[in-house]
Amino acid sequence: RRHKYVAYTEEGMGNLLKDEGSLGAAAVYFTEALETARKIEDDSFTHRLEASIASLDQAKGEMRAHAMAYAEKADNLGPGGQWQSKLELLRKALGLIRRVHTEGFKEALEMSERVVKALPADVSQQTLGEADLSMAMDALQEHVELLIERGGEENFKRAVQVADRVVAARSARTANRQGQADDQDEAKTLYATARYWRARALVKLEDWEKALPDVEEAVQIRTALLVGKDAELPKMLSLQGQIYFGKEQFEKALEFHEKAKELRTAVFGADHLEVAASLSNISQVLGKLGKVYEAKTALEQALQIQRLQLGRRHKYVAYTEEGMGNLLKDEGSLGAAAVYFTEALETARKIEDDSFTHRLEASIASLDQAKGEMRAHAMAYAEKADNLGPGGQWQSKLELLRKALGLIRRVHTEGFKEALEMSERVVKALPADVSQQTLGEADLSMAMDALQEHVELLIERGGEENFKRAVQVADRVVAARSARTANRQGQADDQDEAKTLYATARYWRARALVKLEDWEKALPDVEEAVQIRTALLVGKDAELPKMLSLQGQIYFGKEQFEKALEFHEKAKELRTAVFGADHLEVAASLSNISQVLGKLGKVYEAKTALEQALQIQRLQLGRRHKYVA
Repeated sequence: RRHKYVAYTEEGMGNLLKDEGSLGAAAVYFTEALETARKIEDDSFTHRLEASIASLDQAKGEMRAHAMAYAEKADNLGPGGQWQSKLELLRKALGLIRRVHTEGFKEALEMSERVVKALPADVSQQTLGEADLSMAMDALQEHVELLIERGGEENFKRAVQVADRVVAARSARTANRQGQADDQDEAKTLYATARYWRARALVKLEDWEKALPDVEEAVQIRTALLVGKDAELPKMLSLQGQIYFGKEQFEKALEFHEKAKELRTAVFGADHLEVAASLSNISQVLGKLGKVYEAKTALEQALQIQRLQLGRRHKYVAYTEEGMGNLLKDEGSLGAAAVYFTEALETARKIEDDSFTHRLEASIASLDQAKGEMRAHAMAYAEKADNLGPGGQWQSKLELLRKALGLIRRVHTEGFKEALEMSERVVKALPADVSQQTLGEADLSMAMDALQEHVELLIERGGEENFKRAVQVADRVVAARSARTANRQGQADDQDEAKTLYATARYWRARALVKLEDWEKALPDVEEAVQIRTALLVGKDAELPKMLSLQGQIYFGKEQFEKALEFHEKAKELRTAVFGADHLEVAASLSNISQVLGKLGKVYEAKTALEQALQIQRLQLGRRHKYVA
């Protein structure tokens, strides 16, 4: 967001909006562009934008003065049959005030109150002609929307009262249009809109029972009248989802939020903020259903869209980051939660939102306390394990130490040293001979899981000695997994699980061997792993692309660059299918592809691939992240 070409376009958008008269919206674009101009130290551009903002402030003053002049002219009209003229003048004033502000609901609402007071006491088909009734209903409808936007319990209650009048009048108008197809469709649409907005006010008051019939009727009408893509229907479906969420009927809530997301994607495209809103709602419901992984995935997708559309330092992005932090905290992943809270806090401080800042600081403080408590629990488990005597209690000792290890890994995001030290204690707790000849099925499985985790931690920690140690431990895991696979012949489900674990063991051994640049030994391992995962593949497999990417790295190490390119391209294709085009895994594949293309002398294609990788990384990580650098 802080590039000069982006700022030039923001300036252009500001000028367009200024010419249109949308001064509040124009100010947002000019201010964004000015921040960039100052950052890149372009004095000429900075002065031009400062002049634009100054002229905008002057135009705002003039527009507000015009609004007040309309309002004064309305006040000067005498009582009697001139309410239509008064209403027209006040609505012009209201329109100008709404153009001056982007979020200045207070001044707009005050003017809207004056509009409503200008209406006759009895607004109905019995007292007003068609044109007058329509004008009066539009004014009341706008007032309902402004009351809800302004917020506060009293405004929500007032919105319901005004909406009651609109719904009653719209209902009567719909009944009066029976047999007049086009007119009746228009009347039904307006009636559906009125019921939707009343439902919104009732939702704000958490009156779920009264809100539900309103939104159900609105959805039914919009669905029946639907021609082509309807941008309003998804809002109604989303509100229906919110109502079921409030009623704690989470399966029904999920159903409607999914429908809203599907329609929003069709109407706006997959990367629109409306789709992000649906994904955020879906995440909230999935969390209530105990589907934490799916909730995180949905919220990650919402965050990805928001960062794309709004940049990393926008309040809505920060709200979603806070939500992700809370999800991870509830799950117990404290290190990962801290990352999201810290990102959100940086934004809160930048936008000078004191309330939001204090809330995030409190979250981080409680997180630090929870980390201390979790580490203390881990040490207590470890101490309890140490206090167990020798002999046949290795299983209990192993279970306690693995609990301790699990807690330490939740405390850190990259604290491999402390985790590796605990993992060493886990491995030392195992009996000398870990095999099917000496251990029962359950004990062997537990021992293999412990050894597999140790391999992963050794590789994550890094260093030649750790890589060598990882190969040694992986040898034990591969041998045991191989024997278990052979022992499962003829037992379909059990054998598939055994094969998957065997493929994973060979993949991790290959990773360790790649770190040691032992390409010849690594290649058979990863080939076997890929063959097994491909044969067992059902749906989207997030692990197979990693294996294909490793195979590409091996061929690169062997200087077989055409083969390397083939596997990196396969990995990218699968990652795009699994994660979406803007995921960091896709960026990793593009970076690998660029490296290979460079070796093949295809410099232009290499630059293009690396530019695409950089674009994704800047989107997901910001411009000041070590991976971007």
